[in-house]
Amino acid sequence: MAMRSKAIRLSLICSAAVFVIVALITLVAVLVFDRLFLSILYKQLAILPGSTVFESWSAPSVPVYFSVYLFNLTNEAELLKGAAPRLQEVGPFVYRENREKFDIVFSDEIPEDFGFQASNFYHFVPEMSVASRNWAKLHSKLFTAGLLEKRSPFFFLNGPFVTLSPYDAMWNHHPLVIQTINVGLFASQNGTKPVQYKIHTGLDDISKVGSIIEVNGQKKLSVWDHEEANMINGSDGSNAPPGLEIGSTIQFYVNDICRSVVSYAVAKTQAINRPDIELLVFSGTPPDPRDPANDWRERMFCKSGYGCPPKGLLALSPCLAATGENVPLYLSQPYFLGADPRIVQAFDQFPDPIPERHSTWIHIEPETGDMLYA
Repeated sequence: MAMRSKAIRLSLICSAAVFVIVALITLVAVLVFDRLFLSILYKQLAILPGSTVFESWSAPSVPVYFSVYLFNLTNEAELLKGAAPRLQEVGPFVYRENREKFDIVFSDEIPEDFGFQASNFYHFVPEMSVASRNWAKLHSKLFTAGLLEKRSPFFFLNGPFVTLSPYDAMWNHHPLVIQTINVGLFASQNGTKPVQYKIHTGLDDISKVGSIIEVNGQKKLSVWDHEEANMINGSDGSNAPPGLEIGSTIQFYVNDICRSVVSYAVAKTQAINRPDIELLVFSGTPPDPRDPANDWRERMFCKSGYGCPPKGLLALSPCLAATGENVPLYLSQPYFLGADPRIVQAFDQFPDPIPERHSTWIHIEPETGDMLYA
């Protein structure tokens, strides 16, 4: 009996040992496989000549649409008598965006970086828009107010307000206020000013894939007073690095506003029509608004002679001045989301922003860094 009990014990011990060994082998195999899989995947994600990634990067097949909502001033007479401005939203005016990259030159046979030029072209999509781009005229005080505040010498063409079509407001070099200034809100973006980039391929370090080395031959800007504000960080927005997770941060350099912006991975979601694919939600709003670093990220873009814009606004004037366009403009999230509440209070009956609708976000596949929705 004792011999039988001892044999059973020995059998159980051997079985347990075999189980532990098999479990360890399985665990090691899984870890090795995961590392091997990620290593192979990351090599495929480098932007190299002839690769699938290069083809999709240089000529994206997925259509990108650009929607514009404009605000029409509806109480010109009352405003001249001291009333608060009343605005009416008009839109969307939808454009298909074609991102063209050309003059692509790789540095070596096995390149670590390469240069190219990029231009964006926009084509109006009437079937997705509220009306024709030459539809009802818009009344705007946008440029006249800015010039009045700057006390620039000028004379009005048609009184203190301008009347123009959505097309003229967005794209046309239309004489808005004075005969010496011709400007459209997005005129410089519609293929008229190619930007020259030099970026990393990601061959040696996949975390740097697509990150910018130079813009128009410069490794940093000379627009702002602070060195950190003049740094060129991140990609041009065509891609993000792989291996992302909740808490990750990524940066994009936006040439039209002369600055790099930070985006934060704050949540997870499922891909549209593919609930089996999990995506990360990146937001331009910091997860902790009380973080003192957020205040510095805004203050470092204050520039002597221009001051600091109100909270939630980005001053575009220093960037425009660097290209010879002296127009006072500011950028904000839709409906001034996250901005100083006094801005909204300065308007008559201006609707409150809705974070779910008006926040800026990007959906990214975390393992590959592919941007799927924005």
